[in-house]
Amino acid sequence: MKYPLLLRSRRGRPYLVITRSSFFGDSNIGVFILATENYTIVPRSRPITNKTLIERTLRVEIVETNIGESFIIGVLAAGNSHGLVVPEFATDEEIENIKRNLDINVDRVPGKINALGNTILVNDDVALVHPGFSEEAIKIIKNNLKVDVYRGNIAESHLVGSVAIATNNGILAHPLTDNKTLEWLSEKFNTTASVGTINCGNPYVKVGLVANTKGALAGSETTGPELFQIGQALNLD
Repeated sequence: MKYPLLLRSRRGRPYLVITRSSFFGDSNIGVFILATENYTIVPRSRPITNKTLIERTLRVEIVETNIGESFIIGVLAAGNSHGLVVPEFATDEEIENIKRNLDINVDRVPGKINALGNTILVNDDVALVHPGFSEEAIKIIKNNLKVDVYRGNIAESHLVGSVAIATNNGILAHPLTDNKTLEWLSEKFNTTASVGTINCGNPYVKVGLVANTKGALAGSETTGPELFQIGQALNLD
């Protein structure tokens, strides 16, 4: 079920800025979808009933694929406008499909950390990653995504890609993120950083939120005040 929140008009055509939605009947839409400034990747395991809503809200090209034959794209992969990184078990067919449709670099990241979407917070310029990534993994992330890479935590969690979401215009982080960390994020990512929740109090904001600078999809259980905070944090107007 879909719950549009806010409409703007561009050249006479309305488009969505923030909207509530679910995916496969689940409000944790960030588990399934990966979005950047230039593309969105969604799983092709089942028919997608809200493809038009995703396109209208994020205003990017959609590619349907699985990662390692799994439909939890937002958990397993991380990317930005420059490229995409996937776990070692992503298949050659999946990688070639993405390259063919998007014309971007796609690289596997070696090591035991395979939930890249949960362990990499990234926009088009900077990435904060799980402290456990190897030097080889860091090099691949840096070169593929063309970003400065830092190791660190947010709200005492290594799952920096799960407890926060970053676009080129703002960062929304776990509500227990301290001011020192918010200041550090603002400085390194060169944008504002603030705290909030998703889906009626869930502090793992990336789990229920998909966004870029053009719009955001929030989980269907997200409250009005949470939607307002998302718009403020990510500077969606």
